[in-house]
Amino acid sequence: MSVNIYLIVAAIGWLETKHLVADFFLQSKRQLKFKGNYGHPVGMLHSAIHAAGSCAVFLILPTTIVVGTALIVGEFLLHYHIDWSKEQLGSRLKLNITQNLYWRLFGIDQWLHHLTYLIYIVVLVPMQ
Repeated sequence: MSVNIYLIVAAIGWLETKHLVADFFLQSKRQLKFKGNYGHPVGMLHSAIHAAGSCAVFLILPTTIVVGTALIVGEFLLHYHIDWSKEQLGSRLKLNITQNLYWRLFGIDQWLHHLTYLIYIVVLVPMQ
């Protein structure tokens, strides 16, 4: 059964809006500070907010509990490790916002997060 293109666009729109809110409005200075400390609860909270916010996409593209749980856990783990890796690399290279490499690394970080949302769509659409 073919899923309506409007549902796909709505799901991507929700995931992108959730990303904007979680990364640029809800993320605290404290979360930013601890994202580079592996396993720190405050750094993990940021990834948990992302994963929780993505649950609403299941209202647009419903799935099973097993697949939904796998996507949420997967997003949490991917988001956490993408952010942690960016922080580690930025720290080791002593990058700051005045350097081109800082912004390239930031762009790669955002790109990887957005690819995660495309994975959601690839997994969820065939189930419709």
